[in-house]
Amino acid sequence: MTLPSSIEAHLTEAGFTQTELIVLRACIDGNPVSLRELAAQTKKSTGVLDQAMKKLMNRKIMTRKKVNGTPKYALASVDAVMQWVERDIAEKTAGLQRRKEDFASFIQSLEKHDAHPKVEYFEGEAGITKAFARLLEHKPEELLHFLPLDSHEEEHCFSQQRAEFNRARRKQGVPLRVLAHNTVYGKRFKERDVFEQRETKLVSKERCAIDFEKIVCGNTVACLNCNEQTAYFITFPELARSEKNLFEMVWNLKDFPSKRQEVLEKPEDKTVALRVAAYDFFCTKKSLVSIFSLAVFAVLVTGMLYANNVRLNTQRMRDQVQAIAATAVSEIDVTDVNAIRTEADILKPEWEKLINQLINIRTQNPDVRFVYILRETSDLDVFDFVADADSMDPYAIVDLNNDGVINDADALNPPGFKYDVSEIPGVRKALKKPYADPKPFTDQWGTFISGFAPIKDDQGNTVAVLGVDRIAQDVHQLTKESFHPFWIFLAVFICLLVARLYFFYQSLLTELKNCCSSYQRVLRASVFYLACSAVVTVLLYQTHVHLNTQRIRDKITSVAATAALQIDAQDVQQIHTMQDVYKPEYNQLVSLMDTIRKQNDQILYIYIIRSTSELGLYEFVVDADAIDPFTSVDTDGDGKITEADQLGLPGLPYDVTQMDALMRGEVAEPIANSQPYTDQWGSFYTAYAPIKDANGYTIAVLAVDMWASKVKEFTQSSFNSTLAFSLIFTLLLSFHLFFFERDLLLKIMYFLKKKSVLYGFLGTVIVSLLITLGMYKYTLKIMKEEMAGRLAAITSTVAPEINFVDVQNVQKNGDMGSESYQRLYKILNEIRDRNTELNLQYAYIMSPSSQEGYYEFVADADSNYFLPEQNNEDAPEVLQPGTLYDIELLVGKNETVSMLLEQTLADTSITTDEWGTYISVTSPILDSNGNGIAVIGVDMAIDEFYNRVQKKFRAPLWFMLSFTVLLLCVSSFSFIRNKW
Repeated sequence: MTLPSSIEAHLTEAGFTQTELIVLRACIDGNPVSLRELAAQTKKSTGVLDQAMKKLMNRKIMTRKKVNGTPKYALASVDAVMQWVERDIAEKTAGLQRRKEDFASFIQSLEKHDAHPKVEYFEGEAGITKAFARLLEHKPEELLHFLPLDSHEEEHCFSQQRAEFNRARRKQGVPLRVLAHNTVYGKRFKERDVFEQRETKLVSKERCAIDFEKIVCGNTVACLNCNEQTAYFITFPELARSEKNLFEMVWNLKDFPSKRQEVLEKPEDKTVALRVAAYDFFCTKKSLVSIFSLAVFAVLVTGMLYANNVRLNTQRMRDQVQAIAATAVSEIDVTDVNAIRTEADILKPEWEKLINQLINIRTQNPDVRFVYILRETSDLDVFDFVADADSMDPYAIVDLNNDGVINDADALNPPGFKYDVSEIPGVRKALKKPYADPKPFTDQWGTFISGFAPIKDDQGNTVAVLGVDRIAQDVHQLTKESFHPFWIFLAVFICLLVARLYFFYQSLLTELKNCCSSYQRVLRASVFYLACSAVVTVLLYQTHVHLNTQRIRDKITSVAATAALQIDAQDVQQIHTMQDVYKPEYNQLVSLMDTIRKQNDQILYIYIIRSTSELGLYEFVVDADAIDPFTSVDTDGDGKITEADQLGLPGLPYDVTQMDALMRGEVAEPIANSQPYTDQWGSFYTAYAPIKDANGYTIAVLAVDMWASKVKEFTQSSFNSTLAFSLIFTLLLSFHLFFFERDLLLKIMYFLKKKSVLYGFLGTVIVSLLITLGMYKYTLKIMKEEMAGRLAAITSTVAPEINFVDVQNVQKNGDMGSESYQRLYKILNEIRDRNTELNLQYAYIMSPSSQEGYYEFVADADSNYFLPEQNNEDAPEVLQPGTLYDIELLVGKNETVSMLLEQTLADTSITTDEWGTYISVTSPILDSNGNGIAVIGVDMAIDEFYNRVQKKFRAPLWFMLSFTVLLLCVSSFSFIRNKW
């Protein structure tokens, strides 16, 4: 038998617990049960059941008796339960009736008391303070404030009391609504609503005449008089109710202005609130101090991070120079070191051998500045120089640091030269084991981080120390490559600023959220335009990648085409197997290619390969790195000798199946792979040029490699994806706002009629034009340098291979028919033909004339009497050998005439002569003694150059970018100035 649910509900209300109800359910049938039996039925512990059973026995509902010596419990009677419930209900009913009577009596007393108005009077500053405090003692649900404003809030006579009152009100969470006149002071007061947790409604004086300040607080109306500094509190329900009705009527009053007035005059509450919140966050004195502190903290963090990077890179350089020194000592012969002790020993072959070894060490490690050997003396702080990589001729005058001045920093070191090591503890420590100084040291040659290693004889005794110096400034260069202080500072500062905003300035976040929710359509459009801008930016980036790929292909094709002209096919035909490396032709080819590579610093590898009978398989002929084919060379500079450092030795097979340029068939003209490929040496773009025999057949191919990563490097240097994305997004969003947000358009049209706005707009346009012009001039300068560099690479590569005897043999017009002239003419035309992408206008050779200030033409790519097309009246003007030319026209502002025969001149100034205006570059042609006897020059027409500049520089893009940025800056400045 179980209890009905309604009965259980009544019992629960009467105070029976769930355990007691379980006991009643188990015992309702009247059969006695023990606690153990009850526990087995209900799954409750005997302790809990015992407590419930005792309570029921106290209420005389359960009884206890022994059955066969075991205590058992049974229900006394059902009536006992009902009696207990009835008694509980009666007690509760009587209590509620008493409460009702007491409350009715209290309400009746209040109504009698409030029937008469109660007036309180406050006077003076202390009285006003007490009056404001009294308002909150009533703990009102809401305060209604009639507030006439005829001055700034801070200048009001009650400003201090009102500020304390508002702080206390906000702390208690009491809302406040304010009615104020629609004046300048009223608008400024309203802008502070978001910070004061209040709501203000501005009304015209005609609709609501507020003559004095009133605050409605419950049944009390507080009247404050600013002039007399008095306050009256009238507690009268009917008056308070009347004031509340008046307040609500004015509060809910709506105006219906025209659409234009609504757009131009009606302030948007959320926009104003956001503007004020942003001003208070960024422009108040407290915020400025806070932001400055955050900036200082960000600078400290950035400085610490930078210092840590410097420390890590210093350790990195220490490890590097120590490893180089420790590895290189194995190449040094102790016998050679012992043979060099005095200056007279520079005539010994051991001296030359040691210097060459030190030079090789430095060549294999391009970051190293100095390599030298020191020997211990009787003086602990002084060591003797044994050899120095720069001192093959220790008496030569050399500008070691290339600063244009010969001083102590350029001193060379003959054997026995004394060197003070008192400030370099690593030298003495290196007598026992390899060591690198923990800090840079400074001597007459500069500031360095150095590594040292002992040179030991067969008995393990240290006879000298090998030193390796790296310029200390390289630490900061390495740090700059991996650490960008500006971006780190910006990231740290923004994180700190966001943290301050989030944790200490929730109001601005709230207003930003409210503002965003009010412009959902604009937000949706912004998201869409973000996606569009990202897609367009990716497409533009890929376009730049394509253009830079083509740029690299053109460049290496140009180098390969020019270099192939210098290769003698007969020399190539002499090299087939490793036995041929002893032939002079091998050394001649390797030296030539190494020279070509040095003249083109971005070229990584240059080598010659020839096809085999097997499709897709070529074999190496020579490689620029294989000057010594029997040594291991770290060609990739990673400090390890791996398969990536294998030399291209004669006969070495080479799989070219990935190289589409070679798989198309015989290479008949210069060509480059369309895509990068990867082999054991790395990933490259490669160009090929044919090496042809006397019959015009291709017998081998000259290959030129450049890192494939150069595409990304060039793209990043010429394409700022962040800038492009921002510009595209700004333009798309501006288009949306102008064409779909009509209210914004009306506002802009209204403000554009103001003279100050027009002047600011005009000034921004002028400055943007000046910035665009400046960037164009800058681009022009960079392009001039780039183009001059490319032309210099061509002339400097070809000049060493021009036979100076041919130049000397051509002196007069009649020499044009000689073989010497025809060879020179062929070389000049091949230069133009192999560099068609540069569209070179002229190529020529000139030599000094007996007439001062003039050179005379030797050969010209367009001048040959023995060509049919130049033997008619319509042929272009022929420059005969011996034709004079004012050489001053070719000399730039930073150059002299004498420099023409000494070095390649690629001054970025423009050359103008009787044939037109050009960018001209010349390189000297040397005789067997190394003296300049003539120059080879190439010209690019200025029109072609400007066409290239215009393709790279987009003036409208720069103008729009600078205009937008300046306009934003001017707007921000105006906003801050007005707020201050």
